[in-house]
Amino acid sequence: MTRSNSRAERSARTIEHVRDQFARMAERQSLNAIKSTLPIDSLSASIGAAPSTPGPLDGITVGVKDNIDTAGSLTTMGSTFFTNNVTDTDAPVVRRLRAAGALPIAKTSLAEFAMGATGQNQHYGTVANAVDPTRISGGSSSGSAVAVAAGLVDVALGTDTGGSILAPSALNGVVGLRPSVGRVSNIGVMPVSTSLDRVGPIAPTVEMARRVFSAMAGTGKADKYQIQDLRPVVTPPHSLSSLRIALPSNHFRAEDSQITDAISEARATFEELGAAVTVIHLDGADDAQSMIVKMMFPDFAAVHEARYKSNPDGFGDDVRFRLEIGLAASGVEYSRGLSWASEWRRTLDTVFSEYDVVLTPSTPVLAPLITESTTVTTSPVVTRFTHPWCLSLGPTLTLPCAIRSGLPVGMQLSGPPNSEELLFGVAAQFEQTRAALLTTTAGGAR
Repeated sequence: MTRSNSRAERSARTIEHVRDQFARMAERQSLNAIKSTLPIDSLSASIGAAPSTPGPLDGITVGVKDNIDTAGSLTTMGSTFFTNNVTDTDAPVVRRLRAAGALPIAKTSLAEFAMGATGQNQHYGTVANAVDPTRISGGSSSGSAVAVAAGLVDVALGTDTGGSILAPSALNGVVGLRPSVGRVSNIGVMPVSTSLDRVGPIAPTVEMARRVFSAMAGTGKADKYQIQDLRPVVTPPHSLSSLRIALPSNHFRAEDSQITDAISEARATFEELGAAVTVIHLDGADDAQSMIVKMMFPDFAAVHEARYKSNPDGFGDDVRFRLEIGLAASGVEYSRGLSWASEWRRTLDTVFSEYDVVLTPSTPVLAPLITESTTVTTSPVVTRFTHPWCLSLGPTLTLPCAIRSGLPVGMQLSGPPNSEELLFGVAAQFEQTRAALLTTTAGGAR
């Protein structure tokens, strides 16, 4: 077989795969996960022009959250302010994925301006949960998580400020990573908070998330809010026999006992794999949610102040409500938030000097019903366990650990800065063990 024929066969398989996923998008349109798709003609041209040598993500399809610039596509930010905004350049994260052979095929739905954790958008409708469409998807990377969980795309890009990758990934039963500060470029992404925003991968498995992260990682001098962290990368262990895991006894107490039971089982699995799990009191965690909003809402207001002054009614009611909180915030309260965040990060430095990883549930509840949820009231519930880690400089990885009442339960692994590879290694061993256990358990899930 000649090299050109091999490339032609790869191209044909990829085009067929894209067409299959477009058909699946049409079948599951009611999920509202896809905001727009790239034209099949331009996709076919991109596939045909692929290098002869396959890249590490060759033929992998990508859903891109619709606040990330993607050449030749609409980028609406989930807002009516940008209804006709067609970008002509790729954000660096998209460009890096293309260079690795991946193929962005769709823009995914999100909360307006990425502000909201339920998947509800007053302008464009609600993104339904991929497992149970009567329940919320989480957000703000709602469409990205649902698209991966429903098989509409192979992987997706999300953004995370207060849990916008972590929460929807957990509620839809997929893997999501909020990276360390400095690991991934934010250029070409509409900000919520320049100090808190991260861009990360959402994938069906830990290994696929690792591959996507490896391809998209990298920052440069132009990344003024993501200056490269020069601390050494924390490498994964060959086994978990020397791993030290901290399990907080405070704050991360789930409202649903089924989640508590699932985390207890996860702890037992880690101990069976040889890890030492120690229950600790995590000082400050209980205050994280009240403190993060002192920074997040004013930062959000700074981004949108001019738009608000010219057209306040252009914002959805829920977004405008929080925008006005940010506009009314005092410098004193903002300073208190910054001071608290510095203290919290020093606390985490101490924790990670004694432990390798912190284990927590991803959400305090299973996915709530859409009919019982609003963006303003439900978002703080869903993100209560993610907010502490969004004030950390290190990464947090969420992955499925159980199914309860037919719904996914997610667990979070958090580490010190630049410990993504450590988290992937630990999570992969857990994932492999749990998969083996499920194949020998009648019914597969409880």
